[in-house]
Amino acid sequence: MRQLGRSGGWIAGLALLVLQPTAQGQGQGSGQTPPLERLELDRRIVTVVYETALLGTEIYNKGNYEGCYRLYQGCLMALEGLLDHRPKLQQTVREKLTLAGRLRADEAAHVLREALDEIQNTIAPSPKGPDIKLPALWFRLGGEAAVKAIVDEFMEACAKEPKVNLSRGGKYKLDAPEMARQKRLMLELFSLLTGGPLEYSGKRNLKEAHAGMQITDAEFDAMVAVLRQTLEKARVDKREVEELLKLFEATRPVIVEVRRTKD
Repeated sequence: MRQLGRSGGWIAGLALLVLQPTAQGQGQGSGQTPPLERLELDRRIVTVVYETALLGTEIYNKGNYEGCYRLYQGCLMALEGLLDHRPKLQQTVREKLTLAGRLRADEAAHVLREALDEIQNTIAPSPKGPDIKLPALWFRLGGEAAVKAIVDEFMEACAKEPKVNLSRGGKYKLDAPEMARQKRLMLELFSLLTGGPLEYSGKRNLKEAHAGMQITDAEFDAMVAVLRQTLEKARVDKREVEELLKLFEATRPVIVEVRRTKD
């Protein structure tokens, strides 16, 4: 039997991501970990599906059709039992797995990718009205690849806008390593704000991370304006633009140190 290698390790990691208890749920009551709430379970499933599809595409494009098929197969087999609260999706997964088992690896990979896409589109669909419960903004923005592209463009634009003062008066040399660092931290901040899977690797909290930078209200306003322009340039839906800007605005009290004074 062929070893899955990187794919096998990936599947094991995905299983841990979905099944590991939340920090909030540990150590409560009788010591037993309570089951995940459905909303949290869905969030983890969508994260797993997105990351699996991303890796599978990379593997497939390198010509390793068997590896891509086995990756998708392992992921869907692991998720099938977790979709009992979504019986239609669970049935779709079973049918696709059965069909894929009769096909060549390249064809099977496409069939199983359809199942992954259906899970993604069912759990994290495009919003259709003001009353539906929306999935995490991170996924509606397109997940890590899409958010990273937005962040990269956003930070490059901030570096060129003097009103933002990204270098903090020359304190930070905006060379390639520094820009890479700032982009990574901003990506992690966006994940934190929008319900993504990435953890913020800066200091313990945003206030501590920005302490001493003397960021002004005007500079924060300029950054918000650049973010809006970046999102509109990327053709992000207006609903998601306004939601992200509102979340970003919520960080103002802990990032800005120099407040406006009344005339």
